[in-house]
Amino acid sequence: MRLNDITHKHIIYYSQVTAIYIIVLTCLLNLSLSNDKDCVWTTLLSACIGYLLPPPKLRKSKNDTLLPNTA
Repeated sequence: MRLNDITHKHIIYYSQVTAIYIIVLTCLLNLSLSNDKDCVWTTLLSACIGYLLPPPKLRKSKNDTLLPNTA
């Protein structure tokens, strides 16, 4: 990979995260200050938080009996 590719990917990532944080702040302000259209702001807020959170990872240990044995 070239240096331009890496920096371009970083710029896109940080731009997206910054935009999501702005949307989250807007949602929180609108939920705090107004009474109309709460459902829209709540839905948008939960979608943005879901985008920012990392996906869960399942760790399989030797004593784990809930996950099937694939060995």
